[in-house]
Amino acid sequence: MPQLPSSVNRGLIALGGALIERPASWLRVFRFAGVALVTALSPSAWDPAMRRATAQQIHFSAWQAL
Repeated sequence: MPQLPSSVNRGLIALGGALIERPASWLRVFRFAGVALVTALSPSAWDPAMRRATAQQIHFSAWQAL
């Protein structure tokens, strides 16, 4: 069986790695989003100081975008 050129071989290896890494990275994104959503909706996470800090952060972030 003839050998593939090393550049083709490296390209195929990189493609295989990308096909494995991309779904894994999306899984990490969705896992983080789920944890953030559950925490944000949990009543125990919202004491008065946290509500004030969150409101200030949203206010300042929106102001910078404008």
